[in-house]
Amino acid sequence: MGTTKQNKSHPKSTKQYFLLEERDRLKNSAGGVQGGSANAIASNRGISQASQSSDKGAFSASQDDKQETSHLKGVHGHSGSSHSTGNKQEGLELCVQSQGHDLIAVTGFSGKTGQQDEVGELLFMPPDEKEVNESFYSQLEVPSQLQALVLVGDFNPRDICLKSKMARHTPSRRLLQSIEDNFLTQTNLKECVSVFLHRKQLKSTSKYIYQTLFVNGENSDVKICALGEEWNLHKIYLCQSGYFSSMFSGAWKESSMNIIELEIPDPNIDTEALQVAFGSLYRDDVLIKPSRVVALLAAACMLQLDDLIQQCGETMKETINAETVCGYYNSAATYGLDSVKKKCLEWLLNNLMPHQSVALFKDLSINLMKQLISSSDLLVVQVEMDVYTALKKWMFLQLVPTWNGSLKQLLTEADAWFARRRRDFEDDVAFLESEQGNAFLSVFTHLRLQYIISDLASARIIERDSLMPSEWLSSVYKQQWLAVLRAEQGNDIGPQEVNKEELEGNSMRCGRKLAEGGHYCWRWTGFNFGFDLLVTYTNGYIIFKRNTLDQPCSGSVSLQPRRNIAFRLRVTSFDSSGKVTFSRTTGYQILTFQKDQEQIVMNLDRSLLTFPLYIFCNFLYTSPEKTTDSEALPDNSET
Repeated sequence: MGTTKQNKSHPKSTKQYFLLEERDRLKNSAGGVQGGSANAIASNRGISQASQSSDKGAFSASQDDKQETSHLKGVHGHSGSSHSTGNKQEGLELCVQSQGHDLIAVTGFSGKTGQQDEVGELLFMPPDEKEVNESFYSQLEVPSQLQALVLVGDFNPRDICLKSKMARHTPSRRLLQSIEDNFLTQTNLKECVSVFLHRKQLKSTSKYIYQTLFVNGENSDVKICALGEEWNLHKIYLCQSGYFSSMFSGAWKESSMNIIELEIPDPNIDTEALQVAFGSLYRDDVLIKPSRVVALLAAACMLQLDDLIQQCGETMKETINAETVCGYYNSAATYGLDSVKKKCLEWLLNNLMPHQSVALFKDLSINLMKQLISSSDLLVVQVEMDVYTALKKWMFLQLVPTWNGSLKQLLTEADAWFARRRRDFEDDVAFLESEQGNAFLSVFTHLRLQYIISDLASARIIERDSLMPSEWLSSVYKQQWLAVLRAEQGNDIGPQEVNKEELEGNSMRCGRKLAEGGHYCWRWTGFNFGFDLLVTYTNGYIIFKRNTLDQPCSGSVSLQPRRNIAFRLRVTSFDSSGKVTFSRTTGYQILTFQKDQEQIVMNLDRSLLTFPLYIFCNFLYTSPEKTTDSEALPDNSET
């Protein structure tokens, strides 16, 4: 075990927090130390105490200078309220640490919940103790047998375990079992203390190496010059870098030079990034700021620092949001971090439609937008027409990047801008066929137009905008008319089997936002070949119903006795940064419905739900043309 001195401003390590929480559990389960407080027990073994109590929970610490052989010291405090134990504990720790002591253990809580008094003791080693003798071990042995002993501090639990001492008591056994995987058995108390002192020395040595060798540059045997700065470094440390290892070990002229000029061809690399990258060779831990991670990644890649590259990748994945996602994606593509690219793409598929923003539309490149629009995993809020509208706003911002209005104003401004452009073209020329619009043609080809023209209002907007070539629309109108005939005259009852390729490439994409808990019932707009699908959310249940005669419908409905739909349902919640906090999916399925039949498709645990809740669906209402009465149809090559 090893502990380090901490200032008040320094947060406790994760491991320390865990053990302090476990201490409270042991305190409650044991009801205090058997036979009285640890303070009383410790005093019988020559451990000095200092205490002061008041109704405000004040405390102080002192040492008994007369006990020269006492290495292990103690301090305890009284709390006027059982609810202030946590604050008292932290106060005691700070008091001990502020005097330069090394905190070893927390022992001896007495009293019961609700009573006026609680006592806790911290065991520590004075800063002037240079050696550990038999007296120290004997002093530590008694508190190590207490039920409420909990080791604390910034240490690695793999290094120490007073298992032989603690396992005699039930509460201590529970503590050990809860962290069994992280602990090793060490039966010798002297060995445990030796490990503690060794860890403390290693931490001090690491800081010393960084400060003395890197910051101060003492005993440097090579000077690195780059971007107008100089670093006095050491070849033995630089050889951890693949870049310098090759330079110094080969027949390169730099292997014998003590001043090396580095050429930095990557514009992402700056002096601050090089400072951190070089410094990482002299220390174990590097704090990476999200705002600096791309520059540091560039430097790490150039210097071939694999561990630092990996750490940059993890930092990027943990800090993806609307401001960083596009930059991270482009950097990951440049520097070969495929896992980061994948995470960024997932974030965009989840957030592009639900959480639109002007800045995000500006940042999205044509190639990246093409990947998003073509994916069946794109989470669409409302219907496919809303994807078209988002593309129109995005294309406008790509063409007029200086526009700085609000998202609410964006669609109106985009419509007005494209209307002015239309007046510049002949009637039969679409914007995407113009010189300005041609770059965006490949993105719009991935729109699923069959689910846009199935709604009259949407079809009229598409015709009015004249963004897409008229041939595209003519082909889709023909395709949909043939699908209607198959459903009405060819007895097509819908998909017969799950065809993942067909579902991913041609399914209807739609979604709904539920702002808060309650009862919801809705249908998505558009003609769906006589299948009037009603969706209900209530009390955690999501229900599909094929409405035929029960409720009014604005369009015609099929009276066929059975109809099939292929679908995938996903339910998702997000945090403020767009990270998915809850997700459930049905996977791809096929359901058969009788007239006016309803079926439960998902049952959610309401205790796990957070609102707003998003429900996303992919649907196929008809069979692919090649699987039904195709022999009666002419060979149509248009798609």
